[in-house]
Amino acid sequence: MVLNPMTRHTLPSLLVAGAALLTASAAAVDPARPAPTAAPVAPVAPVAPTGLVAWRVGRAETVANGTIEHAVILVEDGKILAIGEDLPIERGVRIVDRPDWTVMPGLVNCYSRVGMDSEAGGGFNPSAEAVAELFPRQEIWRELLELGVTTLGLYPPGKDIP
Repeated sequence: MVLNPMTRHTLPSLLVAGAALLTASAAAVDPARPAPTAAPVAPVAPVAPTGLVAWRVGRAETVANGTIEHAVILVEDGKILAIGEDLPIERGVRIVDRPDWTVMPGLVNCYSRVGMDSEAGGGFNPSAEAVAELFPRQEIWRELLELGVTTLGLYPPGKDIP
């Protein structure tokens, strides 16, 4: 049996969901059998602290001011308020010390097929949608973020003109 790319990636999820539905149905038919319980979902930690935070880093590479040694970056709710060398930090502000870090603006990859199903497409397909070929639960996304890539221009596989 040949599966199209979307079916190939969604079929395992559908089978698991179907098995869960059958188990729940069996429990509903037999009151003596307890209903299955779902495992608790662990809360996801926030990506960055919220509120006003002072990040003290060894070096910051900036677009406007070049390299800043011993940089302090004041961030409030994910937005950079100020950046400079040894900026004063008010009492009560949360401080995150990372003296070994070098920080810089995020990298932009304007044309990418990373994380896309390479078997789909094949030829020119003007109606292809990148979102239909995107499979987000892949290790490559975390690796790119760790390398500093924060923005991707994604294009579906095939022969296309960006």
